[in-house]
This record gives sequence, structure tokens and C-alpha cells, in this order.
Amino acid sequence: VLDIDWCPHNDQIIASGSEDCTVMVWQIPESGLTVPLTEPVVVLEGHSKRVGIITWHPTARNILLSAGCDNVIIVWNVGTAEELYYLDNLHPDIIYNVSWNRDGSLFCSACKDKSVRIIDPRRGQVIAEREKAHEGARPMRAIFLADGKLIGNLGHLMSQCRGGMPFLR
Repeated sequence: VLDIDWCPHNDQIIASGSEDCTVMVWQIPESGLTVPLTEPVVVLEGHSKRVGIITWHPTARNILLSAGCDNVIIVWNVGTAEELYYLDNLHPDIIYNVSWNRDGSLFCSACKDKSVRIIDPRRGQVIAEREKAHEGARPMRAIFLADGKLIGNLGHLMSQCRGGMPFLR
């Protein structure tokens, strides 16, 4: 398992992304775990390389985003186990992270090419991009703040440079 995310709409549901290219959705019994979970309730297949990023939609039930080392982002309907959006031409390199905005209409991504993108998944388009958002060699993260602005983080230590990404609509 490379990443997990608890469902914001149901405390008993968790999703995981794995080395075997799958996304799995698990249901934790209300009484808690008494034995290890071995069978997911849903298995989602669509990536050709390992899945390193999983994030639930912040407002829509049963909507899950996955990003793999195949540079593909898939937005899933977990209830029907179907792909809603298959975004395969927006990132030329490994995706480091993805973050939904507050209402889930957009998400941002940070990529190994050092660009931060704001993506409208329904249109399958990059609506804003900041190329060379940083010059360092370390992976970068970008997240939406509640007010719709972006913040980026270079590296993994709190002492590393952090700063806002001043672009949006």
C-alpha cells in the first residue's frame, strides 16, 4: 500500500493505492477490527503502473481520485466501480501530489517537471499552470487553501522554503 485516505462522508470507508496498480476500497466494521481486513469491497483497475496518490472528493459521495506512476489521474465513481474521468495527457512526468479545492470543482497537482497545475476534471483541461514553480531538486507539494489560493511546499522538512502560488482564475 502506497497511500490511503479515509472517506470524508463515511468513517468506516478507506481507500488505498497499491504497487499492483489497483485502487481498493475497504469497509471497517462499525464495531472495529477484530481480524485483519483481507477482502476489499471494491477493486478499481485502470492504471498501468503503481498508484501512489488517493484522495476522496470533498463534497461528492463515492467520488475518488487516484494518480499513478503512469502519469494518469482517474476520477472514479466508487459506487458503480467506473471511471468518470481518465486524464492521461496533462502530466509529462510523475505526479507528486494532488489536492481538491474546497468544493471539488477543481484540483491542483505538483509534477516532477516542477510545474503546478490547476485542473478542471470535468473538462479534462489544465486551466492554469505555473511552470518552474521551484528550482530545487526535491519533490514539491501544492494544496488548495479554504480561500481558493494555493500554497506550495518544497522538500520534506519544516525548515525548507514554503511559499504561496499566486495564480488562480
